[in-house]
Amino acid sequence: MIKKVVSALRRTDWPTSSRRWLQLRHAKAHGASARIPTQRSGSTASVEPTPAASATSVTTAVTWAVVIGPKRSRGVKVSWAAKAKRLSIIVPTYAKDPSRIRANAECTETTLPCSIGGFEGVTGSVVEMMRHVEAPSAEQLDAATRVIADHLETTPTVTLRLRGRSVLAKLENLQITGSFKIRGALAAIDAAHRDDPYGAVITSSAGNHGLGIAHASGILHVPATVVVPANASAAKVKKLRNYDIELIQFGSSYDEAQAHALELAEARSIRYISPFNDTNVIAGQATIFAEMLTQAPEIEHIVVPVGGGGLIAGVLLARAAQGREDVRVTGVQPEASAAMYHVLHGSAMDSVRHRPTIADGLAGGGDEGAVTNDLIAAYGVPLVLVDEHLIRQGVREAAESNGQVFEGSAATPYAAIVRGMVDDEDSRIGFIASGRNIAHGLLVELLSEPLD
Repeated sequence: MIKKVVSALRRTDWPTSSRRWLQLRHAKAHGASARIPTQRSGSTASVEPTPAASATSVTTAVTWAVVIGPKRSRGVKVSWAAKAKRLSIIVPTYAKDPSRIRANAECTETTLPCSIGGFEGVTGSVVEMMRHVEAPSAEQLDAATRVIADHLETTPTVTLRLRGRSVLAKLENLQITGSFKIRGALAAIDAAHRDDPYGAVITSSAGNHGLGIAHASGILHVPATVVVPANASAAKVKKLRNYDIELIQFGSSYDEAQAHALELAEARSIRYISPFNDTNVIAGQATIFAEMLTQAPEIEHIVVPVGGGGLIAGVLLARAAQGREDVRVTGVQPEASAAMYHVLHGSAMDSVRHRPTIADGLAGGGDEGAVTNDLIAAYGVPLVLVDEHLIRQGVREAAESNGQVFEGSAATPYAAIVRGMVDDEDSRIGFIASGRNIAHGLLVELLSEPLD
């Protein structure tokens, strides 16, 4: 019996972008095939498993998104690595000389090859692939709220004076791990533990998410591996070494650390927990703004630091769940590393150029097609880019004027408000002070720099 294994194509309207997304849904079936219209005349998608594929080669209800980019190509192939639960894609790359064609593939012994033909707009290089992640349900938000209430202290919302203006601050820098990331990590590991009480987890991190995973794994007794870049913050690496985890330093960027973590997850058949593109991580981060709305219901505008978008996605969902769409949301990123900003303005994730920034928790690329990208775009959230010099000054000013130790990521919204970069002079404005994990030497250096 033929079972449907491919869901309908959907269109994601990114600003100035022609990307489309094809979602493939795999069901436990052998010999399954389907042809689905792609909202483009004459275009179809078909799935034909090889005879070697067995009923156990495919996992039920795992949805993946395949990027269909702006350039023309043909002969795209998708393969499903059942054991690793990952897709691999073969895309011919046409150079200036049409006779030169190279194909790229990643396969295992148990694969479910798929051929996708007839597209007018398939990318001219290897297509990015990633798991399609859903936004948290009400039940998942409730589960995150419960586990966080059971294991974490509620952080305060206080009023700080920013050059004479009263500004609300949710002090997540007071979390036990020094960052808000413990919330999403705890919610995600709790969900993983409920699904598989004996399973292990692995993650990639610029530092703070890794600390959250390390701490949460200890609380819930789940084995964990954390992969961080070799040049990760010394302060964060030092703290990670205090936990009973496997710590791996790999690569010179978050993207390289993430790629290695995904390879290890596949090789070890364990669950990978993204720092941002994970349903339960986002549910955990949503508890921050839910608490803030209870603590300071008068807030009219919230400014949120943005890296991969897990925190701001949680804020948007909490705002909706609490019926507070009246509260404006603005995201801020370091100008030196602003992947989300450029992607939402039409750039490909891997084309964004990054420079060093002390806001290392916000640095690096995100995931092409992540649910966080979709949420930010759907809600039309403006993103403000903050110059590195202003972030450095924000760290010093927060310490000297308000007695708060902020890492660069937390100083980014502080600096944006202080410097009038957020389009709001009159509202009851606030921000999330995301963390305090800054190396001592860097803090001393910043405190010695002159203020403008």
